[in-house]
Amino acid sequence: LDFSTEFRSETDAVLGFVEKSNMQQIQYVDLKQYSPMMIVGESRIGKTELVISILDSMMKKSKPRYLQFAIIDRDIDEIIDRLNLEESGYLHKFASVDISDRRSVYETLSEVVEEINRRKLLIERFEKVVTFKGTIDQFAQIIVILDQFDNFIYSRFEIIEMLRLIAKADPSLNVRLIMTSRKHE
Repeated sequence: LDFSTEFRSETDAVLGFVEKSNMQQIQYVDLKQYSPMMIVGESRIGKTELVISILDSMMKKSKPRYLQFAIIDRDIDEIIDRLNLEESGYLHKFASVDISDRRSVYETLSEVVEEINRRKLLIERFEKVVTFKGTIDQFAQIIVILDQFDNFIYSRFEIIEMLRLIAKADPSLNVRLIMTSRKHE
C-alpha cells in the first residue's frame, strides 16, 4: 500500500483489492467524484476496517494541514488509536465523537456546516483562497465519517438536514462524506 499510494491523487483512497486474471490489483475510490459514500453491511463484517483503510491511505498522501477529519463513530477510540490521530495533527479542526453523544454529534456537524458556509463565502468574494503570507492555498480536505447512519434516519431534523448540506457540498469546497449503515432488507 505504501508504494501504490504515492502515485495517486490526494482525493483517491485505497478501497481494497480486485482479482485481475492471476494478479491482485489495488482498487481506488476517488472521493472527489464519489461523495457522499455509503458503506453498507451486516454487523461485524468490516465496515470500520474499510473506513480505517481509506483514512490510512489518505493520511499517507496528505499532510495534516491539508486533511482534517470529523469522525462520528461508536469505535472512535479504536480509530484514533490505530491511526495515531491524536499525535499526528489530523484532528485539530473538528471533534471526533461517539455516536451515542447526540449533543456532540450535533455540534460537530454544525462546525462542518459552518466551515462549508465560510468556504462558500471565500470563493464568492475572492475566487481563491489566499494565506496570510499571500500565497494561493487550497482548502484542506474535510472527511466526515458517520457510523451507523441508520440510527440517525429518525433523529432530530437538524442532524439530517446538516448531513444533507454536507452531502450536497460543491466538490470545490473539498468536503467529503463517508457513512456506514447496517444492511436492511
